[in-house]
Amino acid sequence: MVWPEEKLMMYNFYDEMNSTNTIDHLENLKSCTMKNGRWKRLILIWDHASFHVSQMMNDYIKTQKDWLTIIYLPKKAPYLNPNERKINQQIKSCVCANRFYDHIEEQKTAISEYLDKTFGRWYDDISYDT
Repeated sequence: MVWPEEKLMMYNFYDEMNSTNTIDHLENLKSCTMKNGRWKRLILIWDHASFHVSQMMNDYIKTQKDWLTIIYLPKKAPYLNPNERKINQQIKSCVCANRFYDHIEEQKTAISEYLDKTFGRWYDDISYDT
């Protein structure tokens, strides 16, 4: 997640995206956004990825209403998701396209360096989960 106006950036790496890892990421976001006391609520806008709408995720979201609001984008509408255009497509074209990495750690490092260069390293407690 990137908040340029607040000079705050947080990203995590996971081997796969699933409901368990998404919940872990939300817990990291919760501790990150709530620890300084400036924010009381996180409003998250996301797509209908299977791990976003699973029963496990729905059960989790129901128990987090005091700090978390989820707004779903329409189904089959990646063009409405600015993250797809502004972040994912740029990473794919600038870091991943026509490149071969011997190890996934090399690719993670390249992506981290790209994000740091593009947005700056603003937040020191970024976690790298694998």
